[in-house]
Amino acid sequence: MTNFTLRDASFRIKVPVGVVYSADMALVRSTLEKIAHNVSEIHAVPDTTPQVLMTEFGNHAVNWEVAIWMNDPWIARRAISDLHEAIWWAFKQRDIVIAFPQLDVHLDPSVTASLSQLPKSAA
Repeated sequence: MTNFTLRDASFRIKVPVGVVYSADMALVRSTLEKIAHNVSEIHAVPDTTPQVLMTEFGNHAVNWEVAIWMNDPWIARRAISDLHEAIWWAFKQRDIVIAFPQLDVHLDPSVTASLSQLPKSAA
């Protein structure tokens, strides 16, 4: 086992975000890269490069991850919050939709027929 932080206090914070499949992925990437760079300038270890990765084609979203390097654990939560807020406002400004879980329910015809026979007050 290797302890990478034994002699170096640097660590990476990561913020995941999912966007709808219809989003312009080039715009998503460029927006996240700009945000990562801006927040990194404020909070991150100098001379480190933020990272933006498309991580998954999920059930409800195309998932991305924004990561920056930090060396002060006491401000990590502030940096994560700043990343979340910057993503929120930049996506709003560019009409990029953050995906959320959805569930479609399809009833078999026999279930639909049974439900239609219930009294209106029970439905």
